[in-house]
Amino acid sequence: MIKFLFFSIFFVFVCQFSSAQSAPPLIEISVDAPEWMKMFEKPTLNVLDIQKANSDYYSIHKFQKNRYTQYYKRFMRWARPHTMEDGSLIMADNTILAIRERKALACRSTSNRTDNWTFAGPKKPTTLTALPKLHGKPMSIVLI
Repeated sequence: MIKFLFFSIFFVFVCQFSSAQSAPPLIEISVDAPEWMKMFEKPTLNVLDIQKANSDYYSIHKFQKNRYTQYYKRFMRWARPHTMEDGSLIMADNTILAIRERKALACRSTSNRTDNWTFAGPKKPTTLTALPKLHGKPMSIVLI
């Protein structure tokens, strides 16, 4: 009973604090931040616009690793599965997640996979004793 209670409390704790679907928290943006970083403060984000602004900025300026570039990489990694073709973000609800899971299961269960192979040999290993010796013992080789 104690194990069940402990597991239940642990499960509730994990569910409360897991944030797999949420965007990375926005860092503090100072006055000297690049323009592409200020685009993250807008209410609607367009990933393609942010990406273009970032590449335009670093085509003129020398790249420096800082907290803004680290946030940009973290955000882009998170946004990849949530980005539509026009650059807008969409969060996956339970329906979309169920559709993705069904598609993945359908791909795994198709019969056009290339797992139909046969054993090519050798049936039994062949030892050649006319080979040089290693540490006083004859070397053996398996022919295919």
